[in-house]
Amino acid sequence: MILRLFKRSYGISGVYYMLGVEEHNDPEKLVEAISLIVPEKEEEIMTAAQKLWNRGMQEGKQEGEVLGRRRGRREGKQEGRQESRLGIARKMLGEKLPREQISRLTGLNLAQIDRIGGGLEV
Repeated sequence: MILRLFKRSYGISGVYYMLGVEEHNDPEKLVEAISLIVPEKEEEIMTAAQKLWNRGMQEGKQEGEVLGRRRGRREGKQEGRQESRLGIARKMLGEKLPREQISRLTGLNLAQIDRIGGGLEV
């Protein structure tokens, strides 16, 4: 029955309309409306809804893990580049290069270079 409604009623928006569900972004209202039409299938409908919810949660968790790994790699690369700049600046300071030249070549600001020169980490 729902499939017939879906095919005849211009997709999911039509199904919401035919079922009298005003809030189109509320899947709970949709499940409730379907349960009212077919009350003898309410338990099956709720089980299916729970499975869909669980699947959505799993997909969300996986997406979050992927995004977290990407962010971690990006931050790790940034930290690695910064450590490399600091190491190069230390060597340049050891070679007595001017602070301004070190800044220009490494991208570090003068305050960062001064902290390195003073034995402080940036």
